[in-house]
Amino acid sequence: MQIIMVDAVSVNGKITKGAASDTHTWTSSEDWDAFVRLRDACDVLVMGAATYEAVRPTASASLLRVVLTNHPEKYSSVCVPGQLEFVAEDPQALVKRLAKAGHSTLLVAGGSHVNSQFLAAGLVDDVYLTFEPVLFGAGTPLVIETDLEVSLRLQSVRTLNPQGTLLAHYTVERPVDLSVVIR
Repeated sequence: MQIIMVDAVSVNGKITKGAASDTHTWTSSEDWDAFVRLRDACDVLVMGAATYEAVRPTASASLLRVVLTNHPEKYSSVCVPGQLEFVAEDPQALVKRLAKAGHSTLLVAGGSHVNSQFLAAGLVDDVYLTFEPVLFGAGTPLVIETDLEVSLRLQSVRTLNPQGTLLAHYTVERPVDLSVVIR
């Protein structure tokens, strides 16, 4: 399964402006267009509960949305199996289950805890970041503070608008398994 992570960030790496989790107040329409293109190329979208609460996406037969939460029972009234699901699975188990069900492309759409979990598990293949030309003194970082270390390789950068919004595409570099090389 191909796993893509996407997020909009301020130049200093914040995915929220202060405590407000709605990114639409500070991101460009061009960022939204880029997100929609990525989303539409995937058959599963995964997000955390805070991201779900901020955007409240509706169920859709064309895209399975999975919300990672410690309290899936809290969302039983809005759950639509196969369209909008709430689970307490770890990323590895979720990906294994979804791949077994025939899904091929998963989009990780935040927030920082979910981003960190998928990156730490070594599941992410590509990262798309929209850098908006703003700086925030307070806000949520792209990943939570852990000893996470992931190397990325830049594939492309595109300017999205005259203000300087940039869309960067990276691939995740995998460590080389020397035991395979030595044989």
